[in-house]
Amino acid sequence: MINADERIQKHLQVVFIPNFNIGLAQQIIPGLDMCEQLSIPGTEAQGCSQIKAVMNGALLLGSQDGSNMEIANIVGDDDGIFLFGSSDHEIEYIREGTMTPNEVSARLLEVINEIKAGTFGPVC
Repeated sequence: MINADERIQKHLQVVFIPNFNIGLAQQIIPGLDMCEQLSIPGTEAQGCSQIKAVMNGALLLGSQDGSNMEIANIVGDDDGIFLFGSSDHEIEYIREGTMTPNEVSARLLEVINEIKAGTFGPVC
């Protein structure tokens, strides 16, 4: 969808890399501007890639899960770390049907608006 959208295809590209491994990661991660890590809270296995991306200066856009939370606690969420969505506790309520998720979280809208405004660099 993103790659086919004429409005943004010159600004953003989504790529799936089959057989992704540490050798490819060593080449790719240092060149990231933004790392997106969206897992359902309570299910994320590891966060090595996003930790390396943040250490190389990439913005982290992700769900409130695992290493995303650990990075935010250490780095601070005012320094290029943008977490949004439901927490692991809220996910349980959603699964039980006692809580409904927001269509779009206010934090995600804030991130999108900051990117559009050029806060992190020029908007092409």
